Amino acid sequence: MAMQTLKDTFMPYGRFKEINGNYAQSKTDYAERVKEKQAALRTEKAKEAAEVCVCNTDKVDREIEKLKEKKRELEQQIQSAFGDETPSGYHSMPSGDKVERKIQELEKKLAQVEQELSQKDNDTYRKQHSEFSRMT
Repeated sequence: MAMQTLKDTFMPYGRFKEINGNYAQSKTDYAERVKEKQAALRTEKAKEAAEVCVCNTDKVDREIEKLKEKKRELEQQIQSAFGDETPSGYHSMPSGDKVERKIQELEKKLAQVEQELSQKDNDTYRKQHSEFSRMT
C-alpha cells in the first residue's frame, strides 16, 4: 500500500488539501460556493424580470387608412360636384347655389378629415394608441 501524503495548502480561493497530488476543496470554501449560487439565482431572476413585449399598431393603422379613404371619397365627390355644374338653361340639374352649398359642405368635411388625419398620422399617436402584449 502506497503512503498517502497529506498537505494543507492555502490558496486565494480557500483552503485545499493535497492528497497524492490531487487537490480537494475543504469546508472553508463553502462561502464562495454560496456566493456563486446566489449570483446564479440573481441572473435567473433578472432573466424572468426582463419581459419581452410585442407592439401592435394594426388598429391605429386601420383607423388611419379609413381616414385616408374617406379623404379620397370626399375629394372625388367635390370633383364630381364641380363636373355636375351645367349652364343655367337646363332645368333638370340643381341650381348653382345648391351645387355651391354642396361643395362648401364637402370642403368643410374634407378639412375636418384632413385635420384629424394630420393629428393621427404620426409616430407619437401610433405609440400612444398601440397595443402591447407579452411574449411567452
